Amino acid sequence: MNADDRSRRALSLFDELVDLDADLRAARLSRLREEDTALYAEIVALLEADSREGLLEKTVLSLLAAPEPSGEIPSRIGPWRITGVAGRGGMGAVYFGERDDGQFQQRAAIKLIRVGMDTPELRARFLRERQILAALEHPHIATLLDGGVTDTGAPYFAMQRVEGAPIDDWCDAKHATVRERVALFLQVCAAVQHAHQNLIVHRDLKPSNILVDAEGQAKLLDFGIARLLEAGPEMTYERPHTPEYAAPEQIAGGAITTATDVYGLGVVLYQLICGRPPREADEPLPRAVAQAPAETVRARGVASTKQLLREVRGDLSAIAHKCLQKEPARRYASVGALAQDLRAWLERRPVAARRQTRGYVVTRFIARNRFAVAAAAAVLVAIAGGVTGVLWQAEKARAAAAEAQAQLDYLRGLLEVLAPSTAEARELDRSRLIAEAARRARAELTGRPASLAGVELALAQVAHAVGDYRQAEQLADSAHALRISVYGASSLEVAETAVVAAQTKIRISPPRFEEAARLLDGAIAILRHRAPGSAELAGALQTRSTVEGEQNRLAEQEVFIREAAAICEGPACREAPCERVWRELGAIASQKRQPHEAIAHYTRAWEARKKRLGAQHASTLDLASMLAWAKAEAGDLDGGLALAEDVYRAYQDIYTQPNEKTLRGQLRLFRLARRAGQRERAMALIDDYLQHARRVFGEQHPDTVLGYSDRGSLLYNLGRFEEAAAEFARASSAYAAMDNGINAALTRSFQGEALREAGRPAEALPLQIEAVATLRRLYPDGEHVMLGRALSSLGVTESALRDHARALEHHAEAMAMQRRLHAPGLSHAANAQAFYGKALFDLGRRREGEAELRAAVEALAPLRDDVPNQYWEPVALLTLVACANGAPDCESLKALSRQAEGVALAATTQRRLREALGEE
Repeated sequence: MNADDRSRRALSLFDELVDLDADLRAARLSRLREEDTALYAEIVALLEADSREGLLEKTVLSLLAAPEPSGEIPSRIGPWRITGVAGRGGMGAVYFGERDDGQFQQRAAIKLIRVGMDTPELRARFLRERQILAALEHPHIATLLDGGVTDTGAPYFAMQRVEGAPIDDWCDAKHATVRERVALFLQVCAAVQHAHQNLIVHRDLKPSNILVDAEGQAKLLDFGIARLLEAGPEMTYERPHTPEYAAPEQIAGGAITTATDVYGLGVVLYQLICGRPPREADEPLPRAVAQAPAETVRARGVASTKQLLREVRGDLSAIAHKCLQKEPARRYASVGALAQDLRAWLERRPVAARRQTRGYVVTRFIARNRFAVAAAAAVLVAIAGGVTGVLWQAEKARAAAAEAQAQLDYLRGLLEVLAPSTAEARELDRSRLIAEAARRARAELTGRPASLAGVELALAQVAHAVGDYRQAEQLADSAHALRISVYGASSLEVAETAVVAAQTKIRISPPRFEEAARLLDGAIAILRHRAPGSAELAGALQTRSTVEGEQNRLAEQEVFIREAAAICEGPACREAPCERVWRELGAIASQKRQPHEAIAHYTRAWEARKKRLGAQHASTLDLASMLAWAKAEAGDLDGGLALAEDVYRAYQDIYTQPNEKTLRGQLRLFRLARRAGQRERAMALIDDYLQHARRVFGEQHPDTVLGYSDRGSLLYNLGRFEEAAAEFARASSAYAAMDNGINAALTRSFQGEALREAGRPAEALPLQIEAVATLRRLYPDGEHVMLGRALSSLGVTESALRDHARALEHHAEAMAMQRRLHAPGLSHAANAQAFYGKALFDLGRRREGEAELRAAVEALAPLRDDVPNQYWEPVALLTLVACANGAPDCESLKALSRQAEGVALAATTQRRLREALGEE
């Protein structure tokens, strides 16, 4: 055996012997000494070296003094075939390689270290450390696949090859928000904590050693220069590190401990937030953020430095500062403690890095709304007893703008308690509390208009949330006027108050749409100029879209919402206003009878809000309620109804009194119950809804009037036509008073239908003619699904009055319109075709009429369970016409009509089925 073969054999045996207990090892060595004394001597030298110095206890100077590696690319390193160069550095080179030794097929990144492995001591220590590093199994650590020594004595590590980008580049490319960056950074903390638990410290933590893959999973690399934390003397030599990320003790050649990695993690966190490492260990994070270039700020998903500073100041800054303390003992005691603080920050709980004053702890509790009852009670006691210290304790803020901001932030957090959004919140007389808070603000903030405006704006938003729209409007208008006087009419601050003031004017009864539009147009102009592409602009556009939608100006509504949607495909997509944009897109799709598109928009909004607020937050439930309706529209009635029931129960857990959110959820549940044939339940729900809507919204509010129309529809389905006509008449008059021409015309058409079915077609006709004329005028291009429906209904009334020619004309127009707006097989088009066929029959074109009816029924067959009324009514008409024509399948059609027994159908459909079967 030559020297090279003996060395390779010695290294192999070393791996077997090093972990044996002393007696077994001695027995093996005794046998080996008898077999091959030279091999025995080399192994003994390796084992003795294993108990002494570590491989990486050589100084950086000695490493750099090693010969420069050749520029040639090796063809193989150990069992690895080299396929390319990943990079080179002072410590050596990293290659891409593939294992093709016949045992495995693997791809790896192979680090070849520039250290001469020419002594048994260094070889042994390297192999020992390789074994322990290989035991680091963690989802966020790149696995050590192999390690060894080349024929020239250079050590190498073969690591799992990670396809990804450095964590800072990945986050910037994704425009990740600060919260998303922190959540991702926690994966890195988990990896480092796992290494520490295995007595390994990384020592060179930096963004380039943390790659993030396409699935957003972080992988920590380069444990090849890690150091074992063993018992024995502390290491006091220079070691490999990157100066910008190195802890002070590393630079000074001091002891390396887990605190060294805590410092490195702090630097990485600092860079993730502000775009660069700290220039000095004690450089405050907010200062670095304030100096950050605009592109760095935008890459964090916000439109302005001010927004980024708002997130960073306070707790997060304190966490970074604690990591970066010069003295290791003043840093976090462990990476686990750092991770615990970061999770607390994400959940808005107190963090250990901050001094735990009573005021600080209370503020954090309020911010996360976990102790809503206690906080709300404290406010009530303070107001009742004249204690000024709860809401306005921060009088110290007079001299310092930063403290004034902190006071306002505290106030906003506290006021969230007054608008309960989780089951922990307790119902209070919030309107009185808000009014008293506003009075105190005006008294105690005299001479400080900017602060007063901020407080009034916050109070306006809470008043809006609890349904006190009149008080919300007064507070928002006051805040708006104050901000104009302080900041000027074209300021961002004025744009903010304008949007809130407009939102209140949409909700008051009767709504002030013109005033809302004027305020929003001004805000949008400011934001387009001063904050283009921002979430604030998207929110203003969405609210402007709502103003148009409430007035059924659908073309104008889409112009605004599409512009907002385009903004929400950029960095603004993670902000709350975009959730409202996607919700509005869902509502528009639903109105257009595009349920699958509606589901996509609602789901996107719902998932984003769940992530931001939690699944049981009232605002998240509101979106779930909309999603439930869309599911039913798409054919999943059971799934939609179950989801709506869950939302309704959750609302009852949160609120003890009805408000805007609970009532809208209740109205959607009513509609689904009506659709599912649960008529008694539906009637109870709509009666209860209207009782509370009159109090919450007001008699003439659109949401109240919508209840009248919905109650009319239920009464119509139940065959209570006179009562239905009265409800539709009430709704139509109210809509007309609001200048909502489209809804006034639609409910007038419904009133005509009810009168016709009540046996009063002559009274119905003028109402329906007027309604159709109005809809032709108001709908863009004179076309809409609901105009088509009104034309069909008018045709039925004309047939009842024996004006078959006019009826055929209107049915033909309705069918053509619905076909242009929808595919022929969809329910509206096919239903129009069925009535067109009946009109042909009535006019004496009996066979043509029968053919049209057969085509309509065939088109509607796949929708039989989804839209039962729209299926069974054409079946009844076909049965009647075919049997009158003497069709051979008359009895088969009658048998089909009898299958409708037991199906929850409208009274009109049931009557036509009885007529078809000769039972009436």
